[in-house]
Amino acid sequence: MKILNPLQMNDWDIKETLILVISIQLGLLGSIGLDFIGFNIPILRQLLGFIYLIFIPGMLILRILKLHDMGSIKTVLFSIGLSLSTLMATGFFINLAFSSLSFDYLIFSLNLVSLILCLLCYLIDGDYSKPTYIDLNELFSAPILFLCIIPFMSIFGTYSVNFKDSNLILMLMILIIAIVVLLICFDTFLSPKYYPLAIWIVAISLIWHNTLISSYIIVGDSVEEYFFSNLAIKSSFWNWTIKGTYNSVLCNVILAPIFYHILNLDLTWIFKIVYPLLFSFVSIGVYYITLQSIKNTKFSFLSSFLFISVSPFYETIPLITKQSIAEIFLVSLVMLLTENNNAINKTSKSILYIIFSMSLIVSHYGTSYLFMFSLVFVSFFLLFEKSPKINKLVERFFPISNNMSTTHNDTISTHSHRKYDIISPNFILLFITFTLAWFIYISNSSVFSIIMHLGKNIVNTIFIDFFSPESSRGLYLITRNETSLLRTLNKILYFTIQFFIIIGYIHTIKHYNKSRYSTTYMCLSLFWLIILFSAIAISGFAVMDPHRLFHLSLILLSPFSVIGGITVCKLFFNYFTNIKSSVRVRYSFNLLSVFFVIFLLFNTGFVYEVAKDHPSSISISQRTTQHGDIIDKASFYGQYIVTQDVFSGKWLGENIVNGSYIYKGDRVQGSPSLTIYSNVDKSSIKFFDNSTAAIGDGYIYLSYLNLVEGTGFNFNNTLQQKTVYEFTDVRDLLKDKNAIYNNGGSKILLS
Repeated sequence: MKILNPLQMNDWDIKETLILVISIQLGLLGSIGLDFIGFNIPILRQLLGFIYLIFIPGMLILRILKLHDMGSIKTVLFSIGLSLSTLMATGFFINLAFSSLSFDYLIFSLNLVSLILCLLCYLIDGDYSKPTYIDLNELFSAPILFLCIIPFMSIFGTYSVNFKDSNLILMLMILIIAIVVLLICFDTFLSPKYYPLAIWIVAISLIWHNTLISSYIIVGDSVEEYFFSNLAIKSSFWNWTIKGTYNSVLCNVILAPIFYHILNLDLTWIFKIVYPLLFSFVSIGVYYITLQSIKNTKFSFLSSFLFISVSPFYETIPLITKQSIAEIFLVSLVMLLTENNNAINKTSKSILYIIFSMSLIVSHYGTSYLFMFSLVFVSFFLLFEKSPKINKLVERFFPISNNMSTTHNDTISTHSHRKYDIISPNFILLFITFTLAWFIYISNSSVFSIIMHLGKNIVNTIFIDFFSPESSRGLYLITRNETSLLRTLNKILYFTIQFFIIIGYIHTIKHYNKSRYSTTYMCLSLFWLIILFSAIAISGFAVMDPHRLFHLSLILLSPFSVIGGITVCKLFFNYFTNIKSSVRVRYSFNLLSVFFVIFLLFNTGFVYEVAKDHPSSISISQRTTQHGDIIDKASFYGQYIVTQDVFSGKWLGENIVNGSYIYKGDRVQGSPSLTIYSNVDKSSIKFFDNSTAAIGDGYIYLSYLNLVEGTGFNFNNTLQQKTVYEFTDVRDLLKDKNAIYNNGGSKILLS
């Protein structure tokens, strides 16, 4: 039995498309009406609302642009990106025109936009019909059904950890993921056309196994993002004049209110479920980008698996809404830049460039600045290609292929046979102009000021603290002493991955004539290699955390790790064995897949949990009190919000005397139990970390970490380093203070 492929709805007959769109729209309005009269059907409104907001506008715009027959991956990624762009643009203009982001304005405007898009589809693309179908017999085959169990294990596993204190299901889930990956790499467990599905399932399972821990958000940048999102929701208005970098990104101040009102979902769960779900689709974008160049499904699968195996993918980035949303647009742009065929016409591609680039800029300042610099970097290879001297230099690194045919559409000049993609200087200029304009005029230039200060700091110190562990996050992470042999081994695994990337890049350049990589791809990859080196070598290079930089770089560099790894393994087999060349490649690939699986088991904390080593995961290693030291405790409770802390924070927020200070013994980022869950002014919070600290009049807030675990810590933002101490060291500061609140896990003293 076959059904129409819903992932390529832009290829359906126009009547079928419009019937489904209007049906979903009416279904959503009906569920909202039922909620209004008090008859709530669980999940219905959230499910219909998510489909309506995330897929429908984008699918309709694809039809308006007459973009068809693009395949499921590209259609899904582009429709999500276009939908998010439409939501942010609609919310922005509603806020600008009516100074309101209330439910009434949002639901009316979004429905009006959808109807207008439907009308334009009918008028512009009403005669197209070339639907694709899904075979249900294949879809409900044993391997696919087995894969679909994994996300449910993630959901039920986190529930088991939260309420039953058992990590058994999550441990089993990680083990099953490892086995599935090996089965795919070693054999024909799954048809290659379902590799993207397998990657996405593994991605969302790993993400949710972290974000669904606790009933509160996981501490990180999400604390500040939550604050500004909640501010826009409560005031039904985004005040763009408020100073603050987090207030300058629309995915916080526009998207969050839209999701909150339309989905009728608490903001905490929007951060824990919806945003991570959107981010998970980046994984299939990486698969597509890799496949365009390698043209080998298993190689592409292993490359994208590496991308999702690195811990920032499921631990850090899902907690940073602005970057997770920005990466959807970044991957979409890279897909356009590295496109090897002319499936998308020039006009439509230009429109997509503009939409995705503008959306990237208003989503995350760090990612947009890095992308802007990468465009400038690549332009030197493309704009000056006709210069004989520069052409000779470029040719030295990217030799001309005599076997390669060229057309005017895919080269800068008709005489060149090099594999070029066009990046218009006008597009680069537009991107730079809009980037600078947005961050200069929004939020009192807070982002622009930070970037300028960062650049000035790098220039001033580049010759003073070059390769200095005291001021370079990257070099500090490399040179610091690890707490155990297994942690040292994990660091070696990371070094090996990076070594493979370098070997793979060199190997690709050496055999560039035979590769399918475009010069644009190679230049972008070179840019990210330089960025990673700069994060290690240059003092104060803090565009973002080195882990996040490495994660971003893998969007382009992950296939080079596979190429490099196979190259090294082949040399090993060639030196020690006499097996045939074709067999060496297969053995090398299998050996590399085992290495990547071991890499995942280390990153998830599975190995540490089995070995009872220092715990690393807030999901499967909630045994900190049994096997962790004070550093492990500080790390765990620096991310995990305890219920007792929230209750004491709410009590203090309701009873605090205006103008009083609150003194804390642990510098948890954003102090969420006091700020976002208790509405305490963060400017009133002060920190102490030693017995000689001065504590003035006010309140002393003792958290679960201080009171029960007997630990406190401060934090070095420059190096992302904690300074941990035994809380008994400060007991003399507290001995004369009176307790005014105590819930057994948290205490408040009066100073």
